[in-house]
Amino acid sequence: MMNVMDKIYKSTDKLFINDDYYDDSEQWELRHMLEKHAKIANMGEIVTSSGDKNIIGTTALDTCYGIVFYDRYHKFGIVGHGTPDTKINTLISMIKMLGDEQRIVEYAIVSGYRNIERKDNSGEMQIINYLQTHCPNNIRLIPFQSDLGVKVCPNVLAYEFAFDVNTSQSVSYYLFYEGKYDRHDKYLR
Repeated sequence: MMNVMDKIYKSTDKLFINDDYYDDSEQWELRHMLEKHAKIANMGEIVTSSGDKNIIGTTALDTCYGIVFYDRYHKFGIVGHGTPDTKINTLISMIKMLGDEQRIVEYAIVSGYRNIERKDNSGEMQIINYLQTHCPNNIRLIPFQSDLGVKVCPNVLAYEFAFDVNTSQSVSYYLFYEGKYDRHDKYLR
């Protein structure tokens, strides 16, 4: 039996291999299938992957920060949506969720749309500085090795992303599909 992600990648190949072919109904079906396997962090929340919820991400990053921890070996991920005032508390909670075992953890900080627009990287630097000085010895941090597929939300100027912890591939475009096909917004593999 084919697992859900095999079906999705097969389906996406059919949808996007030829720019002349596009089937909106299949795209909505794909989004619905992905939603069943996704946990998306809302403002101030932290989500973790699990066996049946292997897609994690966040949306509506305006002045907030998306924080990603990913253990590629164990196929485990954590995504936090830290507000400007709670970003360090979110980070502390996420670090505790990593546990006491030895791990190599990929990390990423996704700064919100307004932060980028204002060229304000101070919050991102606070998060990175905290990680450098407070990361436990059992955790070896390395930069995230895949593309998160960060994209602009269709209804507001904010960022969103989602990825599959089993493959480390972005599913942002497909999970957050809103019925608009933009040739420049698609993800190429």
